[in-house]
Amino acid sequence: MKTNLQQGFTLIEVLIALAIVAIALIAIVQTSILTIENANYLKQKTIAIWVADNAIANLQLGLIQAPVTNAPMTMLNRQWYWSALEDQTRDKYVDKLSVTVRESPQKQPIVTLQSFKPVVPQ
Repeated sequence: MKTNLQQGFTLIEVLIALAIVAIALIAIVQTSILTIENANYLKQKTIAIWVADNAIANLQLGLIQAPVTNAPMTMLNRQWYWSALEDQTRDKYVDKLSVTVRESPQKQPIVTLQSFKPVVPQ
């Protein structure tokens, strides 16, 4: 008696397995790319918030007077540009500060922070 036993995989089975692995690898790579992009965006936004916080501190201390337009500030070896406006509030002893931060004067703001500043009566 002759027995015909096959061992191994057919070509179709191997191609299907490779297609499944390729699809899984593409999904993993796309997820990794999105994660890296999000990390860079969050890093950029965090630094911009630090720039805005520094500008607000300088405005509140009276070291700089608003309005300010596209003032440069170096933070973590990068040049940032910030602008500030000071508006009156209903309370005559408090003014509102708005600071926006950009990567360059032509780009859209990355972050806008608002704070308050005491007004000293004269």
